[in-house]
Amino acid sequence: MQFTTIALSAILVFSSANAAPADVEARQPAPFIAEVARFGRNTGCSTDQLPSFFVQRTTLCQELPAGTVGARVETDLPPGCVLTFYPTAGCNDLNSITVPVGTPTHNCFQEIRGGTNVTSVQANSACLG
Repeated sequence: MQFTTIALSAILVFSSANAAPADVEARQPAPFIAEVARFGRNTGCSTDQLPSFFVQRTTLCQELPAGTVGARVETDLPPGCVLTFYPTAGCNDLNSITVPVGTPTHNCFQEIRGGTNVTSVQANSACLG
Protein backbone atom coordinates (compact mmCIF):
# COMPACT_ATOMS: atom_id res chain seq x y z
CA MET A 1 0.00 0.00 0.00
CA GLN A 2 2.78 2.40 0.93
CA PHE A 3 4.59 1.71 -2.40
CA THR A 4 1.37 2.44 -4.36
CA THR A 5 0.89 5.75 -2.55
CA ILE A 6 4.49 6.81 -3.17
CA ALA A 7 4.34 5.77 -6.84
CA LEU A 8 1.05 7.60 -7.40
CA SER A 9 2.42 10.74 -5.72
CA ALA A 10 5.54 10.62 -7.89
CA ILE A 11 3.44 10.29 -11.05
CA LEU A 12 1.28 13.27 -10.10
CA VAL A 13 4.29 15.45 -9.29
CA PHE A 14 6.03 14.44 -12.53
CA SER A 15 2.89 15.09 -14.60
CA SER A 16 2.30 18.54 -13.17
CA ALA A 17 5.96 19.50 -13.58
CA ASN A 18 5.85 18.55 -17.24
CA ALA A 19 2.57 20.40 -17.85
CA ALA A 20 3.85 23.73 -16.54
CA PRO A 21 6.04 24.71 -19.54
CA ALA A 22 3.22 24.01 -22.01
CA ASP A 23 0.90 26.25 -19.99
CA VAL A 24 3.50 29.03 -19.97
CA GLU A 25 4.14 28.64 -23.71
CA ALA A 26 0.41 28.82 -24.45
CA ARG A 27 0.29 32.23 -22.79
CA GLN A 28 3.34 33.62 -24.61
CA PRO A 29 2.51 36.02 -27.46
CA ALA A 30 3.61 35.05 -30.95
CA PRO A 31 7.11 36.28 -31.81
CA PHE A 32 5.69 38.33 -34.66
CA ILE A 33 2.62 40.52 -35.17
CA ALA A 34 1.76 39.69 -38.76
CA GLU A 35 2.84 37.84 -41.85
CA VAL A 36 3.02 40.09 -44.91
CA ALA A 37 2.87 38.45 -48.33
CA ARG A 38 5.17 40.31 -50.73
CA PHE A 39 4.93 40.66 -54.49
CA GLY A 40 7.54 41.87 -56.98
CA ARG A 41 5.18 43.30 -59.61
CA ASN A 42 2.19 45.61 -59.73
CA THR A 43 -0.24 42.80 -60.54
CA GLY A 44 -2.80 43.04 -57.77
CA CYS A 45 -0.89 40.53 -55.63
CA SER A 46 -1.63 37.71 -58.03
CA THR A 47 1.79 36.84 -59.49
CA ASP A 48 5.51 37.11 -58.73
CA GLN A 49 5.18 36.31 -55.02
CA LEU A 50 8.34 36.84 -52.95
CA PRO A 51 9.18 35.33 -49.53
CA SER A 52 6.91 36.63 -46.76
CA PHE A 53 8.00 39.34 -44.34
CA PHE A 54 7.16 38.94 -40.65
CA VAL A 55 6.41 42.16 -38.74
CA GLN A 56 8.20 41.76 -35.41
CA ARG A 57 6.59 42.51 -32.04
CA THR A 58 7.88 46.09 -31.64
CA THR A 59 6.79 49.65 -32.38
CA LEU A 60 10.14 50.44 -34.01
CA CYS A 61 10.28 51.01 -37.76
CA GLN A 62 11.05 47.85 -39.74
CA GLU A 63 12.43 47.72 -43.28
CA LEU A 64 10.91 45.33 -45.79
CA PRO A 65 13.26 43.59 -48.24
CA ALA A 66 13.97 45.51 -51.44
CA GLY A 67 11.68 44.90 -54.39
CA THR A 68 8.37 44.78 -52.50
CA VAL A 69 6.01 46.35 -55.04
CA GLY A 70 2.76 44.94 -53.63
CA ALA A 71 1.86 43.47 -50.26
CA ARG A 72 -0.98 41.86 -48.35
CA VAL A 73 -1.29 41.37 -44.57
CA GLU A 74 -2.10 37.67 -44.17
CA THR A 75 -2.68 37.65 -40.41
CA ASP A 76 -5.79 38.81 -38.57
CA LEU A 77 -4.64 41.64 -36.32
CA PRO A 78 -5.60 42.04 -32.65
CA PRO A 79 -8.24 44.69 -31.82
CA GLY A 80 -6.83 48.22 -32.13
CA CYS A 81 -3.65 47.03 -33.86
CA VAL A 82 -2.68 49.17 -36.86
CA LEU A 83 0.24 48.59 -39.23
CA THR A 84 1.38 51.63 -41.21
CA PHE A 85 3.32 50.96 -44.42
CA TYR A 86 5.55 53.61 -46.01
CA PRO A 87 7.17 54.10 -49.43
CA THR A 88 10.47 55.20 -47.87
CA ALA A 89 12.90 53.87 -45.27
CA GLY A 90 12.53 55.18 -41.75
CA CYS A 91 8.72 55.22 -41.50
CA ASN A 92 8.56 59.00 -41.83
CA ASP A 93 6.91 59.71 -45.20
CA LEU A 94 3.66 61.72 -45.33
CA ASN A 95 2.26 59.07 -47.69
CA SER A 96 1.32 55.78 -46.08
CA ILE A 97 -1.16 52.93 -46.09
CA THR A 98 -2.70 51.74 -42.84
CA VAL A 99 -3.99 48.22 -42.24
CA PRO A 100 -6.76 47.62 -41.28
CA VAL A 101 -7.93 51.27 -41.13
CA GLY A 102 -7.41 52.35 -44.76
CA THR A 103 -6.93 48.92 -46.30
CA PRO A 104 -8.64 45.85 -44.83
CA THR A 105 -6.53 42.89 -43.71
CA HIS A 106 -6.08 40.29 -46.49
CA ASN A 107 -6.44 42.98 -49.21
CA CYS A 108 -3.64 43.81 -51.63
CA PHE A 109 -1.98 47.22 -51.61
CA GLN A 110 0.81 48.52 -53.82
CA GLU A 111 2.56 51.68 -54.94
CA ILE A 112 1.95 53.82 -51.89
CA ARG A 113 2.97 56.93 -53.79
CA GLY A 114 2.99 56.84 -57.60
CA GLY A 115 5.39 54.07 -58.56
CA THR A 116 7.15 53.64 -55.21
CA ASN A 117 7.63 50.31 -53.49
CA VAL A 118 6.42 49.27 -50.05
CA THR A 119 9.61 49.95 -48.07
CA SER A 120 8.97 50.13 -44.32
CA VAL A 121 6.32 49.33 -41.72
CA GLN A 122 5.55 50.42 -38.17
CA ALA A 123 3.10 48.89 -35.68
CA ASN A 124 1.22 50.82 -33.02
CA SER A 125 1.37 49.85 -29.32
CA ALA A 126 -1.98 47.98 -29.49
CA CYS A 127 -0.20 45.37 -31.63
CA LEU A 128 2.10 44.40 -28.79
CA GLY A 129 -0.60 42.98 -26.52
